[in-house]
Amino acid sequence: MNRTIVLLKLFAFSLPLFAQVRDIDPMEVHLENVRVQTARINMMKEHLAEKNRMGVTSLKEHAHTNREPDVLLWSHALEKRMETFPFANLHLPDSVTGMPPPLVQWSTRIREETKGRIQEAKKKQQLILGAATRDMEQHVQNLVRKNEIETAQKDRTRFAMFDESNEVKRLENAIRNLERILSPKHHRHDWRNTRRKTETEQSTPADARFLFEQNNPGFLLFQKSVRAQSSGFHGKKSSGIHIPDRPLITGKRGLTLAAKPLGREWDILHFDTYAQKSESLRLVRYIRELPYGSFIILIAHDDATRRFSEEAQSTLYRVGAEKGIKPLPYRSSYLLLGIKGLRPGNAHEQFNDSYVQFPATQNRQE
Repeated sequence: MNRTIVLLKLFAFSLPLFAQVRDIDPMEVHLENVRVQTARINMMKEHLAEKNRMGVTSLKEHAHTNREPDVLLWSHALEKRMETFPFANLHLPDSVTGMPPPLVQWSTRIREETKGRIQEAKKKQQLILGAATRDMEQHVQNLVRKNEIETAQKDRTRFAMFDESNEVKRLENAIRNLERILSPKHHRHDWRNTRRKTETEQSTPADARFLFEQNNPGFLLFQKSVRAQSSGFHGKKSSGIHIPDRPLITGKRGLTLAAKPLGREWDILHFDTYAQKSESLRLVRYIRELPYGSFIILIAHDDATRRFSEEAQSTLYRVGAEKGIKPLPYRSSYLLLGIKGLRPGNAHEQFNDSYVQFPATQNRQE
């Protein structure tokens, strides 16, 4: 008897549930699936942004520990970019070369993972739309069998609009936005800082990119490891560059340049811009072909101004110069510590009519 009463109560309780199940609109079920997929796509973007931040932070810590100024330079630059552009490292413009291999490999891995997730989202979207179409046909056929022709026509029209519903469009836009993250065109502006319209930056080459700032820890670490002296004709002292684990590099007439591209040994070059204008052109070509992030030390000896060209002056802005050599008096001293891709005016620059040395501040002219 008690069992019968319990069963009757359960049946009475379940009747409203059965009624609700019968009243469920099959299209609402599919729309809810679409909403879930849209939410997952948006969560995926946040997940990828967080992975970017964690990856850059770990590489930054590694560079600090192992005292690797080049990796530290790029890690800090990417970290700053991600404050504005969370996906800044997912694609690097072709003209931005020089990034350390660990950052390139990690960026490539995240990019491939993102592509895979996009394909998965597209497949799920097609499955949802296909299931909705099948349910629509089955529902309409059931209505026709029941001779509810008018209702069937209304539902067919409503179901036909399912594909164009706002929810489906939101999912398509979410997928499209995720694809855009991987697009080179989308990231092109990420690496082009807004330029202040100063006289210096108006003279900067049009294709120059400013990826680094003066307070970058990698640049500061680099400065702690080197020394340099520049002597003009009236300085009557030697000029030279001191690099760790290398013999002294003696300055020669004109300009002496030491450059450290990532993964390569130091390049040591001399440019006699006192005697030949072609030496200025050689300097322009060399700096133009350097990878971004290359550390540079440039010193003058005796005189570097006599055959120093306007184009060479403009090229110095690529490595962070503010004054440059062109405006200096004949036979002045000049010393610069910079980076290819450093914002103009952010390099360490010293000059006067006789002698300067780094590290030192007493000889600096503002």
